[in-house]
Amino acid sequence: MRSIAVALAVLALGGGGASAVGYEPFTGDIYVVSSTGGPRRALTSAPEQEYQPALSPNGRRIAYIRGDGEDAQVWLMNADGSGERQLTRSDGEKARPLWSPNGRRLLFMVWNRSLCDPLVLWCPFTDVWSVNADGSSERKLFARALQPAWSPDGRQLLFQEFRIYTPHVSGAAVDVARVDGSHVRRLSGALAEEAQRSPPAWAPGGKRIVFGTTTPRLEHRAAIVREDGRRLRLLGSARYPGWAPNGKSMVLERDSGVWVLPLAGGRQRRIGPRADGFGGSCPTWSPGGKRIAFLTSAVLSVVRPDGRSRRELASAALCTLHLFPSPPVWSHDGRRIYFAG
Repeated sequence: MRSIAVALAVLALGGGGASAVGYEPFTGDIYVVSSTGGPRRALTSAPEQEYQPALSPNGRRIAYIRGDGEDAQVWLMNADGSGERQLTRSDGEKARPLWSPNGRRLLFMVWNRSLCDPLVLWCPFTDVWSVNADGSSERKLFARALQPAWSPDGRQLLFQEFRIYTPHVSGAAVDVARVDGSHVRRLSGALAEEAQRSPPAWAPGGKRIVFGTTTPRLEHRAAIVREDGRRLRLLGSARYPGWAPNGKSMVLERDSGVWVLPLAGGRQRRIGPRADGFGGSCPTWSPGGKRIAFLTSAVLSVVRPDGRSRRELASAALCTLHLFPSPPVWSHDGRRIYFAG
């Protein structure tokens, strides 16, 4: 599974159209670059691959994945690259760590291969786990689940049910639960083919949730629902939907490129080109909502929400790296962007 994703990443990084940034090879490290331009700087240099960085709420630490295959674990380091240490130690390949709002716990996914011996076709699935920021209390919260997300107040968890890996991940439902894994309730039972490309997300304030769905013709859509499951609103074609910090707009990916969609009405704007081939764009708002970072064809770019002042910053890894997203991460002051490259 991982070898396929890595091969696709290398192929994409080695080809494609012309870019304003100088080509830099894929090294499998975590990088940082100024959001206004300049050279990228490696924060890690381990022989294993490192990817899917996540910045702590206080901006001082970065959680990320280090390792290959079943050896991949969650690691922590300081925001300047110092103080690297392994956080998780349980069996199974880890994916996509996410900090709790108070910075005391992290969620992550673990590939479960219990059905792979004897071999079953498309046997792996993911479970959702949590761990304290000091490495204690590492435990499973939800079986056959993926794409967890913390509510803004840290009191609830959002996740999708894992349906099948073929090799695209399908989600069969969107659920909400308490942070200890109890009191699970269903928000939507809609199918989401390639669920890894549309992670569900809480709106600022926690009153609404966006998630991906798939039509019977396998067309990718996004929908918004209240946290109680009512007032479903369809957004049309979309992948990687992301809330603006003020909750009034959505950035998302369509086949034609990266778009900003005002939720109260108004002109939709195409702010970035389409991603060629495999990978997607992973658009991400800056903390103040004045800029958006995205990955298109292995290049990290920033742009204003009105589509102006677009600038390519650095060579980067693909948005979807090792199946799940590895989006660019803004520093809290908006001056730096962390990314896999």
